[in-house]
Amino acid sequence: MCPHEYGTYSYKDGVYSEMGRPAVAKENMVLIDKNTFKGRWANRNDVWKKQTKMPKETIDYIVNICRFTKEKPSAEIQKSLNQHLFSR
Repeated sequence: MCPHEYGTYSYKDGVYSEMGRPAVAKENMVLIDKNTFKGRWANRNDVWKKQTKMPKETIDYIVNICRFTKEKPSAEIQKSLNQHLFSR
């Protein structure tokens, strides 16, 4: 999911669905805990982890950049992006 894809996302009775698209089969997308999905998506095996500790400024930057802004991240935002999105 990209931050610019605003819409409806649901997980009900073991079935995941988003943006009015057909639901994903129960066996293909499994909720592991309140922050983790595991399954098969777009012909690959994925694990989706919800980022729960990202600063609001970083979230705002991501959403704004996905709205096609042309600004470049400050050094502080770049550091936060690297820390919260690209580290394991």
